[in-house]
Amino acid sequence: AIPVALDLATFEDGLSAAPAAGSGRRAALTAAVDAYTGDLLPDCYDDWILPERERLRNAFAAALDELMLLAETERDYPAAIAHARRLLRHDPLHEASYRRLMRLLALTGDRAAALQIYHTCATLLRREVGVAPGPETEQTYTRLLHQDETPVTLRGEASSDTIASLVGRQEEWSSLQQAWRQASRGKPHWALITGEAGMGKSRLAEEM
Repeated sequence: AIPVALDLATFEDGLSAAPAAGSGRRAALTAAVDAYTGDLLPDCYDDWILPERERLRNAFAAALDELMLLAETERDYPAAIAHARRLLRHDPLHEASYRRLMRLLALTGDRAAALQIYHTCATLLRREVGVAPGPETEQTYTRLLHQDETPVTLRGEASSDTIASLVGRQEEWSSLQQAWRQASRGKPHWALITGEAGMGKSRLAEEM
């Protein structure tokens, strides 16, 4: 028998096999999106295929969106930026993705690139749909204009002070990250950090 690999099956199997949480989820989602090479049967225009094509497009976008959040959580900003750019190539008119990419670039200290993304967004929206960027995007742009260019510590480059300050706070850090991920998906959460003085509450909040 001749072995056959079907990218659609690989994509859907990767999504269904991804564990609910943990490091394995990021790896599984990465393998799934890598198998997605474009729209399902792009040369077919039959009515039956349109809902299926849209379902797969939405699943791919959702996986990329989650990968971007997972990479940012781990301070892997280059990977998060790559996912954001791929998401914009997939859907060039998704304004929220431009804002996220602007924020990620700003987190790495590349304010010039973040501002350029705004201009790309504004130009594309006006040309394709005849509208200006929304208030949230304009506010993000305005904040960037007045923000100092201060690069952040990337994954693998954390200072010894930062690492020491979070020792023994893995459970609290995980809870904060989980609340952030849920809030980023439109499910508002709040977190209250309590404890005795000198336990590192302020440092934990600053890192968050």
